[in-house]
Amino acid sequence: MKWFTRHGAVVWILVAQVALAPILTGEPAGGTAPAAAPAALVTATAGPHLSVTAHSITIGGTALRYTATAGDEQITNDAGNIQADMFFVAYVRQNVPDRGKRPIMFVFNGGPGAASVVLHLDAVGPKRVRLADSGAPLPPPPHWVENPSTWLGFTDLVFIDAVGTGFSSAAPDVPASTFYQVAGDARSFAEFIRLYLAANHREASPKFIAGESYGGTRAVILARLLGSDFGVTLNGIILISPVIDFETLNTQFRDPGRSTALAYALDVPTYTATAWYHKKLSTALQANLQGVMREVEQWTITEYLPALIQGDALAEEAQGRITRTLSRYTGVSEDVIRANHLRLLPSVFRRELLQDQHLQVSALDGRIAFDPRAGSQFTTDAIVSPLGPVFNDYAKRELDYHTDLTYEALSSRVGREWNWGPGGATGFLNVTDDLRQALQRNGALKVLIARGVYDLTVPYYGTDYALNQLQLGAALRGNITRTYYGSGHMVYTSQSEMEKLATDVSAFVADAMAAGHARP
Repeated sequence: MKWFTRHGAVVWILVAQVALAPILTGEPAGGTAPAAAPAALVTATAGPHLSVTAHSITIGGTALRYTATAGDEQITNDAGNIQADMFFVAYVRQNVPDRGKRPIMFVFNGGPGAASVVLHLDAVGPKRVRLADSGAPLPPPPHWVENPSTWLGFTDLVFIDAVGTGFSSAAPDVPASTFYQVAGDARSFAEFIRLYLAANHREASPKFIAGESYGGTRAVILARLLGSDFGVTLNGIILISPVIDFETLNTQFRDPGRSTALAYALDVPTYTATAWYHKKLSTALQANLQGVMREVEQWTITEYLPALIQGDALAEEAQGRITRTLSRYTGVSEDVIRANHLRLLPSVFRRELLQDQHLQVSALDGRIAFDPRAGSQFTTDAIVSPLGPVFNDYAKRELDYHTDLTYEALSSRVGREWNWGPGGATGFLNVTDDLRQALQRNGALKVLIARGVYDLTVPYYGTDYALNQLQLGAALRGNITRTYYGSGHMVYTSQSEMEKLATDVSAFVADAMAAGHARP
């Protein structure tokens, strides 16, 4: 084992020396498990701190051997000065004859301020923490089990924590603001990926990135940036509950007056799906969820949005018609809709839908109803923050990674200090152009978009709207696959949807490799 304090004075640590392991990640050469030499007492100087352990998992009745490498990658500037330590955990399948044929995927969450632990221990990694139906960890002590739906069955995995999250941090003399911004954050990830690929001789491997929520935003930026500035060609990107155009969101604003007519309109199909789930629609609308969602999507853009654009100029008769239809599609009373000027914020909808039962629905997953007097147990913070102590324990017991640092699963500081750009959060960050450029530059790039239809945080129809603005030809439009899940923002909280996601991603990776003329 080893113990260290990052960025401090030189300290003594006890480490297991790993034979034949590249300095950056400890991936063993030749596809075999790492061999441990006798422990030695060494000094910790500038450089990565790594722990490499050997594991196995049974998938579909077959044992899969893999190594787990936990450690730091140091990001430097052009002058060679260390800018940050980025923490990562890499899972690499062993007994692979040709590593260049094995795909590799870089995975991260978003926030901004969220570490990669959510995807890591909830859905994608080889171990999974047992969860409640809400997606929250069960009460302590933490308990994790083998995850037969792990993506390690079809790709190597590298989970990356953004600077300011997890165990990642800026160097002592580097302002955190360097990374608490859209461009600086993306460049740090691009540099990490470039360094990792080079140090581990994975340049020839089929390459993928996967991001959730703001991590999806980051993944789109990276798809362009890696190709244009870092010489890395991707085979595919997986976007889980992504935000592509922030103008489509209502939930990001503390000031409802800044929300747009577009955002109000694009929320309605998710309201309808949620009302359907709770049986708040009429008998005719309850009969077929898919049918009513298509009906509402069409009404939203052809009638509701034009009405909202007219504002106070909308005729009284039209106001009455819109009010009645919106009430019919959402289960919210006409009085509430009138009082809110034909507009429903997600917070209003969540409060009103089940008000007769004195319950609210969760912003993360509209299927979940709770008593608001019992506290905010279904907020992002309440669900993600408990994963910090869980990961601390997992790192020590499973990864043999020991540190005196506290793992920041969700950093309020990063979220509070994040710089969205010249216009701030209401300047409507929009990465549609980044996605368009990435696809036009790399005609073989494939994109998988995964959304939960009950997600009231990033409603699925807002993402569909953004994708419809790409202005691509038919061939490139065919590179984009849209998938939908009967779940919320974290699409994988139920066993069935987690298995569906893994199946969809596995097929996507295989198709993207074939499209990129990668060797199977």
